[in-house]
Amino acid sequence: MWNNVEVDLPNENTLGPVSIPECIKPVFSAIIGAYQPEIGAVTNLHLYTPNHDLRLKQKGYPGWMTWLRSPVLPVDGLGDDATVEPFEGGALITLGQRPMRHDNPEDIARIRDAWHKLREAGYPL
Repeated sequence: MWNNVEVDLPNENTLGPVSIPECIKPVFSAIIGAYQPEIGAVTNLHLYTPNHDLRLKQKGYPGWMTWLRSPVLPVDGLGDDATVEPFEGGALITLGQRPMRHDNPEDIARIRDAWHKLREAGYPL
C-alpha cells in the first residue's frame, strides 16, 4: 500500500499567503501529520503534465515543495534559493521562494533537474 499527498495551489496568478513557503508549511505539516504519507508535494495541476514522466509507479510527483519520509541528505546544484531541511520527520525540499509556473520553461527545467539530483543523492523517488 502506498500513500502520498499533494497540496494543490490555486490559480498560478493568485498571489498571497499560499505563495510563501513559511505560510504553506503549517498546512503541509497538518496534512503530513494526519495522513502519514511517504511523499508529499506542493504543486498545481498544470505542473503535473510536463513532469508526468518523472513519476515512478506508486510514488508522488515533483513539485515546488516536496516532502519525503527520508533523512535529510545533501544535494548539490539545486540553486542558491533552494532549501533542503528537516521537516515533520522527513526532508522538505523547496525550490525557491515562489511557486513554480507551468508556462515558464525555466521552472519546468528546474523541477526536472532537481528531481534527478534528488534521486541521485539517494532520496526514494
